[in-house]
Amino acid sequence: MKKKSTFYVLLITLLIISFNGLSKSIGISNYALDKNVYLSQNYNPLEDYVSLKPDYFKQEIAIATCNPITVYLDASGNITITPSDIDPSNVGPNFSLDISSFTCADIGTPVTVTITDSTDSLTCTSSVTVLDSMNPITPILNPVTVDCNGTLTIPTTTDNCTGTINGTTSDTLAFVEGGSTIINWTFDDGNGNFISVPQTYNYNDTTAPTPDVANLPDVTGECSATATAPTATDNCSGAITGTTTDPLTYNAQGTYTITWTYDDGNGN
Repeated sequence: MKKKSTFYVLLITLLIISFNGLSKSIGISNYALDKNVYLSQNYNPLEDYVSLKPDYFKQEIAIATCNPITVYLDASGNITITPSDIDPSNVGPNFSLDISSFTCADIGTPVTVTITDSTDSLTCTSSVTVLDSMNPITPILNPVTVDCNGTLTIPTTTDNCTGTINGTTSDTLAFVEGGSTIINWTFDDGNGNFISVPQTYNYNDTTAPTPDVANLPDVTGECSATATAPTATDNCSGAITGTTTDPLTYNAQGTYTITWTYDDGNGN
């Protein structure tokens, strides 16, 4: 009976020791990397329980996450950060980043960077989101005069990430001879930044008609001579027949000069 009691006492003692060891092995301690970076630990409660060596397998490692931050690219499409940008307490020469420079290529997908404290070999990761908040450069759009064909030159500007941007407009390009209108051009960089710039367009035909031949041929006749009106071509009016105030038919012998006028109806 005494042996049996001793056996139960030893068994209970063994269980208490094992339970204490297991409790120590699964306890989680928080450690700070400059008070903001937290540590966790790996453990194997089964091995600790079997071996009864509660601290043998415990290993502390830095697997914490620093503060996520959002950074904005500058006018050149770049940005450089330091550990203090992620955590103000992470300063000094002992802290370093594995990624510190970002460009337009990093926009959209968060980039994971790691802060390392070389003194304690502790690390933490941070999710850095790169954004572009710079509007395209506002171009100077001077008034433009176009003829009846309404030939427009699409204006352009530059952007820190997109480069050259062509203007777009939803305005109706209704060209009225002698009129004027304002077209609003939009410049969108594709990253959520855009500007709208107005430009005045004056519609005016300033091009004179061009005779179909450089030199008109002479007209001759024996008893009489009659001239036929020549033609010219205009950029807006098309074919134009010449007019004159001189007589077209001559019966008296001699040499005469007829002056022809080509008028496109727009003052040219």
